[in-house]
Order: sequence, then structure tokens, then C-alpha cells
Amino acid sequence: MFGWIMFFIWVSTIVGWVIYNLYRKNVRLESIVISQANFIAGLQSLIGESEKAMKNLDDKIWLESDKELQQVFNNLKAIQEGLNQFNKR
Repeated sequence: MFGWIMFFIWVSTIVGWVIYNLYRKNVRLESIVISQANFIAGLQSLIGESEKAMKNLDDKIWLESDKELQQVFNNLKAIQEGLNQFNKR
């Protein structure tokens, strides 16, 4: 009888440790997911602000006189278009 009680206590200890360890890992992973979600939200906001600034700059026609500046601006627009692919809301 005493052996069965000791065996039950041993199994309960192992199961309890496994459950506690899994709970700690779950809490840690949830905090990582939350921080990543906050980072992505901030990045999406930054991409949106960049898009507004590029449109505002594109409305001004002061780039037509300088070919190098036009090329740089066109490269920036291409980069912004690439970033807009990741900004899906």
C-alpha cells in the first residue's frame, strides 16, 4: 500500500513539473508574440507615414530640372512601392 502511495506522489510530481514548465514556456512565447505584434504595428505606421510623405513630395514638381535627382526620387518611389506590399491592413 505504501508503495502505491509513493508511486502516485512520484507520478503527480512529474506531471505537475511538466505542466508548470509548459505554462512558463507558454507565457514567455505569448510575451514574444505581443512584442512582435507591437513592432509590426509600429512598422506599418512608419510605412504609412512614409507613403504620405512620398505622395506629398511627388505632388511638388521641382524635380524636373535635375535628372540625377529624378533618378533618386524614382528609386525611392520603387522602394516605397516594395514597402507598401508589406503594409496590408
